Amino acid sequence: MTMHPPAIPTPGAAPTPELTTTPAGPEVRDFSHPTAPVRFRIGADEFQARPMISAQRMVQLAEMGEKIDAAEGMVKLSIFTEVFELALYPESLERFRARLYDDDNPIGMGQVGQVIEWLIEQYAGRPTPPPGT
Repeated sequence: MTMHPPAIPTPGAAPTPELTTTPAGPEVRDFSHPTAPVRFRIGADEFQARPMISAQRMVQLAEMGEKIDAAEGMVKLSIFTEVFELALYPESLERFRARLYDDDNPIGMGQVGQVIEWLIEQYAGRPTPPPGT
């Protein structure tokens, strides 16, 4: 019986399917997803996102990305908030929303865009290309 040691997953990254041989026989491809939250920090606050989102929500996320490019002002902020509703756990979402409107400890639009890009990379399992490529 041959067992392959599991790879240590990067939190939030798409797992690489592992082949294992079980005592019952044939190789089994494991498509399990990571279970550790995806974590990021802005200032002193750490936020936690789901380790993976469903295929349906991933499609919604891609569609929102297209809308963001055409949106401006409060419409853009509203779409950004929808993206975070898909990904963040409720406690993190509440703190994130509060900081979007906090003049003393704000999260700026540039940071929002960077986090969204990074979250998409985590969920898609591959980095997004730099702007202009």
